[in-house]
Amino acid sequence: MKDDDADLLRRYRTEQSDAAFAELIGRHVDLVYSAALRQVGGDAHAAQDVTQSVFIDLSRQAARLTTHPSLTGWLYTSTRFAAANHRRTEQRRRHHEDTAAQMMNLTPASADPAPEWERLRPVLDDAMHDLTESDRTAVLARHFEQRPFAELGLRFGVSENAARMRVDRALEKLREALAKRGVTSTAAALAVALAGQAVAAAPTGLGAQIGRAVAASLPAGATKTVAGAGVLAWLLGGAGKWALIGLVVGALGIATTMGLFRPKTASLNTGVTAREMVANRPPPTVAGDRLPTESQKAVTAPVVPDPDAKGARKQSGDPEDQPALRLTVLAADTGQPLAGADLDLPWAPRGYRGPKKPLTDAAGIVVIHYPADTQELRVVAAAAHYAATMLHWVPERGRMIPAEYTVRLVPGVLLGGTVVDAEGHPVAGAQIGWNHEDGMASHDAVESHDFVWMTAQSDPSGRWHLDRIAADMLSKLYGSATHPDHIGSPMLFLKNDPAALEQLRAQTHLFKLGRGIDVRGTVVNKDGEPVNGARVRVGPNGFSGTRESTTDATGWFEAKACPSGPQPVTAEADGYAASTQEVEVTAELKPLRLVLAPGRRIRLLVVDPDGSPIAKAWVAYDTWGNQGVFPGKTKSGPAQAEFSATADSDGVVLWKDAPEGRLTFDVAAKGFLRRDNIVLEPDATDVTARLNRALTVFGTVIDADTGKPVPQFRMTAGWPQPGASGTNVEPHWSSIDRHSVAFVGGQFRHSFEEAIISGVENPGYILKFTADGYATQITRLLKPDEGEVQLDLKFTSDGGGGERR
Repeated sequence: MKDDDADLLRRYRTEQSDAAFAELIGRHVDLVYSAALRQVGGDAHAAQDVTQSVFIDLSRQAARLTTHPSLTGWLYTSTRFAAANHRRTEQRRRHHEDTAAQMMNLTPASADPAPEWERLRPVLDDAMHDLTESDRTAVLARHFEQRPFAELGLRFGVSENAARMRVDRALEKLREALAKRGVTSTAAALAVALAGQAVAAAPTGLGAQIGRAVAASLPAGATKTVAGAGVLAWLLGGAGKWALIGLVVGALGIATTMGLFRPKTASLNTGVTAREMVANRPPPTVAGDRLPTESQKAVTAPVVPDPDAKGARKQSGDPEDQPALRLTVLAADTGQPLAGADLDLPWAPRGYRGPKKPLTDAAGIVVIHYPADTQELRVVAAAAHYAATMLHWVPERGRMIPAEYTVRLVPGVLLGGTVVDAEGHPVAGAQIGWNHEDGMASHDAVESHDFVWMTAQSDPSGRWHLDRIAADMLSKLYGSATHPDHIGSPMLFLKNDPAALEQLRAQTHLFKLGRGIDVRGTVVNKDGEPVNGARVRVGPNGFSGTRESTTDATGWFEAKACPSGPQPVTAEADGYAASTQEVEVTAELKPLRLVLAPGRRIRLLVVDPDGSPIAKAWVAYDTWGNQGVFPGKTKSGPAQAEFSATADSDGVVLWKDAPEGRLTFDVAAKGFLRRDNIVLEPDATDVTARLNRALTVFGTVIDADTGKPVPQFRMTAGWPQPGASGTNVEPHWSSIDRHSVAFVGGQFRHSFEEAIISGVENPGYILKFTADGYATQITRLLKPDEGEVQLDLKFTSDGGGGERR
């Protein structure tokens, strides 16, 4: 470690210097963020979360690290571990969000990345960790941090020439490690690629965000530096301003993740504490900023079926005795009903058999029947020229589904532009897809302008427009253009690009598609006979840029616009086991020949702790846990097959066409703790998966002075530091929004069906309860096997007292 790095850590630890830690963030955030971005597949949101967690760990381990020989090396290695943990938790879910996956693009946002870097980027960090720590430190210092050899000589305690030789030897070892992964290069070309691409600028404001997160993660009652406001204050003013200079938009990619059972749009961890979110949350409103009607006030009333909902049975196909929501859709600017407004139930309740996209009648009314045991209902209302509005009710959290509700849609903002190909020619039929960054505060009210997935299509001149997004969502948008015959455009984040937002509003923005490579070939069985209707996938299962095709009667397939470089190519067909081989996709690639063999039978039995079968358990083959075939890797492994199923009444899941090899499965069920990485050995055909019951917490939250229920509060889950025990442990708070849940009505009940942190034995749960105007309360450590735990809390006035345990 450079003396000044060690000195900064020492000052942060012993002198409680906010400025010292902020300087460390500003000095190293670009390197950490760039490494994280590569290792999470280009997902900018995940990279920011990983970067934040690395610096939080740095703040907690400052005392130990003051004597570490290389802080850069420690940060780089910690980034690898944090990224691996994030992938394990989040990436495996991506293939469950098929619709959102269509808009993904992992191409970095640089205008014209060098071909050398495109081959190098996916495998660089794995190869770096093949080096010894001393060699890795040498490469990091010279080619990542761009330190002169004279400085390296002083750091290593050798002459300048000896330092040069040491770096050259380390670079040669890195070149050899890369060659084993299929990336060949000269040492000189490698040095140029690293110098130009290895470290890009982190997103604007990430340093300040990390400062807030570090402050929020440290224990209550600590000193000013540990408690935290000073880091952010220093970053934003006076001498700290330099730490933010240069934090501009770097190479961005995106891979939206999806929760295993519940929906989740991409979320950017802002580093703001749950208490701050509650304190800054705007008051609940109805569309159009009008006062709630009597029907809207019924949001907390019990669910009651509408006896006057005529024609409901015909419309929904459900029995008339089911509860119903009678929804009226009006225009906020005119007050008139919106006939033909489309309603979307993006995640319909279990057992719902009505239309997924019902339309309003001439009076702007639609009746939605839903199962009586529905525990969550989301409805997205939209109409031509009006912005989408999401309505969200969660009865188990106190937000009851009303019998009637009126929503007023505000006018949408007109956005537009043009889509062109790599040569600048207009592209017709391109899909322009938009999503938005999420925030927990948007889930605190029944109404928000959230949406799930908004698309437009380009016309023959490449032009497109869209007018269904509210003005308050514009800064949260991200999107791209895709087309089956082209590589998708780089992902555009409007919060990082005000100029692009202005272009979109002026309808002058240009999305540029890339040029891909067509992959062709045949699929045959072991007898050499063509397989008709086989599904061929070029690229990893669930990755953006992956292309698919279907064979004809001759077994021929043609997948268009595939990404170049090493790619897994998978063939699947009914009656056969999926087969995957790795192919170097180049313009000179000859037609492939993929051979399918008969599959083997695998039977999984899912049971509870008593050995009784669990019906409706969900089982999925985990291609993320079987990463033998991946871009940039030459090692073969199990097939990138798609398989998921629900257990029958006997708790059995049967896969008739499973591939050979070591297979990994994830298993989950309502009311039970999910298990990941259940391994099926190559010679096994029957496996029993035993699920433990989930920890369930429930109770009441009342005002200690009045005895009345606290009307709205939030519960955030965390986990203890490794090795912690007892009741006074230091928690890490989860940044994933499904682990921070809002309740209304003074009561709560919640089951933890997954560990907050993956990759280790479940350490248990620590809960933080927050409400506006009240002191934060933190629970003891709750063990995963405690079953049902009652927690009755009395909230006291904040009074500047901070957190209470």
